[in-house]
Amino acid sequence: MGFFLLQEGHFTLPSCFFTIPESSQLPLVGDINATGNTNKMIFNIEQIVSDSDIIFVPIQTPHEPKYEGVTRIPDKRIDFDYTYLKSGIKDLSKAIEKNGEDKVVIIISTVLPGTIRSQIKPLLGQHTKLCYNPFFIAMGSTIRDFLFPEFILFGVDDENAAIKAQSFYKTICDSPFYKTTIENRMHACGHDGHM
Repeated sequence: MGFFLLQEGHFTLPSCFFTIPESSQLPLVGDINATGNTNKMIFNIEQIVSDSDIIFVPIQTPHEPKYEGVTRIPDKRIDFDYTYLKSGIKDLSKAIEKNGEDKVVIIISTVLPGTIRSQIKPLLGQHTKLCYNPFFIAMGSTIRDFLFPEFILFGVDDENAAIKAQSFYKTICDSPFYKTTIENRMHACGHDGHM
């Protein structure tokens, strides 16, 4: 199930499907569909909350162009822009509270250590059970990297949410599942290819 937040003037629905083609990954999607799973697109946040037990949040956290990772990092350091993530999490948590049932919410967006605790958790209601799962994926192989991760690094505050997420991951892969605090200390050490 997928949910796209469309804002006028930002992009159109077809562009979000074809921005970075992963044609080599299409057989993997076919394999998933062959197992009886169905994909459906939902354009209403309340429906995705009511129809889901676990909600993955891949909202962009852009950085300024001079921090693209190719050129030398400038002396002045700045954080990612969390505007979109905070807005999306606030809307999602509001919909979860309206629904009245606990939901596991897993942020997979790139954030720096301490961000979840200082900027995201204050936006949550009591029914949002937050986890942080940095995805170590690359453009062009996101499907393969999701289905066959080397390991799963999982920051938790709520043990029941972690158990539910770990059970889900066991249905798609047999990768090691490492629970940490919500800040994910290993992620802070730079596993994004620089450990």
